[in-house]
Amino acid sequence: MDIKYSEIFTSFQGEAGFAGMPTIWVRFFGCNLECNGFGQKNPMDESTYVLPYKTIDISKYKTLEELPVFEHGCDSSYSWSKRFDSLVHKKSVRELVDKLIALGEANLGLKADNKNGFWRHPVTNQKVQLCFTGGEPMLWQKQMKAICDEFKERDMSPLQITIETNGTKPFKDFHSMSTTADLYLSVSPKLFSVSGERNAVNVKLLEDYFEEASGWLKFVVNGTDACWEELDMYMKQIIPIIPSDWHIWVMPVGATKEQQEGSTIAKISNEAMKRGYMVATRNHTYVFGNVIGS
Repeated sequence: MDIKYSEIFTSFQGEAGFAGMPTIWVRFFGCNLECNGFGQKNPMDESTYVLPYKTIDISKYKTLEELPVFEHGCDSSYSWSKRFDSLVHKKSVRELVDKLIALGEANLGLKADNKNGFWRHPVTNQKVQLCFTGGEPMLWQKQMKAICDEFKERDMSPLQITIETNGTKPFKDFHSMSTTADLYLSVSPKLFSVSGERNAVNVKLLEDYFEEASGWLKFVVNGTDACWEELDMYMKQIIPIIPSDWHIWVMPVGATKEQQEGSTIAKISNEAMKRGYMVATRNHTYVFGNVIGS
């Protein structure tokens, strides 16, 4: 089986739960949503959209990692738009796992010859997690399973796995993966008033997620009245069914360091806390800058 992905890299988790935790990332290529409304003046009016990913001259780039982070539209459009097909990576499962192990050794101080202890730092004994992101990784459950099976075959099964999902696809093949890892879901439902995606919040499916794994909800908001009203509407359905160990985070919209600063993000954060939510910011942008692969 070949794995089609936009990037694999190491970094700390920058958002919401496990923020700061060293992580090995696999970003799959492909998504069922576009979220073109992110960062737009009016996310609910498609006619006003500015979408640089649709106009950028791709011939100037040899790899996805060279692309800029787009301030308008989905900041991960390079991980699903067919315009970037020519830059996408493809490797066999074995080749991909080889590369993940090599990155863990080179960048995170892990030891491949430690086998069952690979996912703990040899000095501090603290865990490193594996994170599947995208795009939408729940489209690639067979591939996630294959990666975990390959690690198990090598006696190097991950201790902890986080799947970053938009919450629109049910569990299927991933359930049968051969791993004893603690599984967490970082679920980011897309509000229409922020993303421009209609009917992208599936409360019934979220309830299924609550029963299957631990995790949290992470809503990206832009601070408009329409945004808070839409979030309130969904919260009336979610609060009665969400488990006590699932936290609800609010993350101010913004793909770049500059967009994560200033009075707007402070106002959103204060309003989120007043409403009872935890606040997530994109911490990695402050450390690594506005670059792909961090």
